[in-house]
Amino acid sequence: MDCSRVERYEDGKPIYRQKKSYDTQDEAIEVAKIINSKDHVIHKVVPYKCKKCYKYHLGRNGKILKDKERQKHKKQLNN
Repeated sequence: MDCSRVERYEDGKPIYRQKKSYDTQDEAIEVAKIINSKDHVIHKVVPYKCKKCYKYHLGRNGKILKDKERQKHKKQLNN
């Protein structure tokens, strides 16, 4: 089963885009660390298990990513 989200609206109708799925939580966490280590990212990205397809996706949890957390992720990726 594929999951999708609304990307944009054209003529009042939603245009959907497929969500990126990860088979394991560890895989999703590693990708989230890579994204969170980038300087332009403002909101923290976290993995979650989808109730529809039972795989993992990435989403923002509404929290602001602090520089201390960003540096921690960069350090972990360099090791």
